[in-house]
Amino acid sequence: NNPAMAGWDGKMESATDATATATMMYLSVLLLIVVVSNANLSSAFAPSAPAIVRQTSRRDTSRIFAETDASSGSTDDADVPVAAPTPATPPTLKKNKASLGLITFDLDDTLYPVSPVFMDANQAFANAMHSYGFQGIQPNDIAETGRAVREEMAAKNPDQAAALSFTETRMKAIRRQMEGVRLLRSLEDVAKEWATPISGLSPVVVENCKKFASKEVSESQVQAVYNSWEMERHHSAERNLYPEVIDVLTQIKEDHPDVVIGAVTDGRANPLLMPFTLAPFFDFCVSWEDDQGGRSNYFKELSEATDEAQLMWIYEAALEKYRDILSM
Repeated sequence: NNPAMAGWDGKMESATDATATATMMYLSVLLLIVVVSNANLSSAFAPSAPAIVRQTSRRDTSRIFAETDASSGSTDDADVPVAAPTPATPPTLKKNKASLGLITFDLDDTLYPVSPVFMDANQAFANAMHSYGFQGIQPNDIAETGRAVREEMAAKNPDQAAALSFTETRMKAIRRQMEGVRLLRSLEDVAKEWATPISGLSPVVVENCKKFASKEVSESQVQAVYNSWEMERHHSAERNLYPEVIDVLTQIKEDHPDVVIGAVTDGRANPLLMPFTLAPFFDFCVSWEDDQGGRSNYFKELSEATDEAQLMWIYEAALEKYRDILSM
């Protein structure tokens, strides 16, 4: 009952409680050390694996229930917190390629080398001339005679010469070659009959022989020989096609199935006349020699053009062809 002793007892009780608390903390730390020392350090502090959760949705309610494999009993009738779903990886979007509507190609020295093509075509011209009885014709005669025809016309009428197409030039060259052979034969026959050299024949006789030779050459013969030249031009182009051309055109068609492919040329080449190579890929051909729109003016423009802007009409014609195809 001594007040002093009572105060001392309180102090002792507090000290005893503090000692007990310190003892418990020491034992807890010692227990943790034992656990860590007897287990893998990384697994000791790793969180436990989460329970596998499957989410289900009832048809008759908008509430979402969950069932867990970690629970032994059914929890269908109890609300269970549902973990937020893992965001789905967004699908990789395939970029759409730009769709081509119209693509045009030049032909000579673009899809094939033109030099061997002309050599083959000129040889076909000479063979055809021989088959029609015009002997002594050389393959390059059609080219040299064509240049002479154009130069002579340019001296007399420059505008007419500028408007002369390649086909017209070759047709005139073929006729001149044929008439030359006929004239020589006629002069030889007359000179032999008169027992005189050709140089001794009078100008009147020579002029009459020229008229006779001109009548002896028919337009059908001229056209047939020209057709042989042009046909071989296309056959040779197919044989001499650059090796990568078909692969490129095939790839274009695969990537752009609806594309319209056209040819733009200043000559007589036409991919639609090349059935074994280019024809399956091309839809049309626009040429300087097309009759529509006043071809003579086009060739005059081609002769006088000094920049690309003056030649845009042919590409506008290609666009017009494209629109016509789309409207079909």
